[in-house]
Amino acid sequence: DHKVQERFGEVRPDLLQYRTCQSALTKLDYLSNDLGINCVSLMPITESGEEHDWGYTIRHFFSIQSTYGKSSDLKQLIDECHLRHIRVIFDAVCNHCNADCPLYKIDPTSYFYWKEPHHPEGPKDEIWGPEFNYEEKEQSPAWNYMTDVIQYYIREFHIDGLRFDASKQIANPDVLRHFDQISKDLISKEFNGKPFYTIAEYIPATSEITRPNGPLDSVWRNIFFTLEEQFKKPDEFKIDKLKRLINPKDAEMYETSERCVIYYASHDQERIMRIFGNMKYSDDEASKRYKFSMIILLTAIGVPMYYMGDEFGQSNEQ
Repeated sequence: DHKVQERFGEVRPDLLQYRTCQSALTKLDYLSNDLGINCVSLMPITESGEEHDWGYTIRHFFSIQSTYGKSSDLKQLIDECHLRHIRVIFDAVCNHCNADCPLYKIDPTSYFYWKEPHHPEGPKDEIWGPEFNYEEKEQSPAWNYMTDVIQYYIREFHIDGLRFDASKQIANPDVLRHFDQISKDLISKEFNGKPFYTIAEYIPATSEITRPNGPLDSVWRNIFFTLEEQFKKPDEFKIDKLKRLINPKDAEMYETSERCVIYYASHDQERIMRIFGNMKYSDDEASKRYKFSMIILLTAIGVPMYYMGDEFGQSNEQ
């Protein structure tokens, strides 16, 4: 498939053995001892409908992706993370599912938007599959179904947080507040009230989705877009923009630093070393700008997150 190769590179069967929970175990000491990582945020681990979708079109919400291993393998991975004081955050895909999801085939009219799309005016590339209908809590079985999904993964796998994919597309702060509350209630009741962190993917980021008035603890906030402008036009470097970049608490009304997870790249964005390469910098100049960027990321106000491979300047597209 040429489209797959363009985005992900050549699919090499000989490398599939490294995409498992068991192989990930071999990297934990590196993450903990060499990098000082204290939390990992996993992309969806549930059975997906497509081979190359990062796991975001879920077909079976209560099943682990078979290529990653068994449920017991995932539990072992999480236990080993905890032994190293590494917390584990799961990706909660509550906005949509794959069209082959049995739930959609069994009862599409009760759980999903059926006659009209949820956002008919939105971009077509933001419709990733049948969208769950959370509009009427008392009449929407989607509330109960996704509650069961969330409680299952907290109870079975002892996770430490959830990142809610496509929170903007869900467009329902009440259901997000419900998901946050039932998670915290279960943690309080069965896990001695250990810390549990909820994160919104909401583009563009806004403090309105976070506490004290929003439904979740924090939001992903990409800070490279502002920095990229500075690198493209160094003669027009504006210190006020850099201040705003470093301190979103004052500039964007975030209550505390833990309300935003700051990052440069993810599965949805190009890696910044690749961006520097596209700017035609020499290897030495690109390396200097990269190091400067990482210093900003790790010292700016917020919870810093970097994409796997960023620690050594990986430069492939994603």
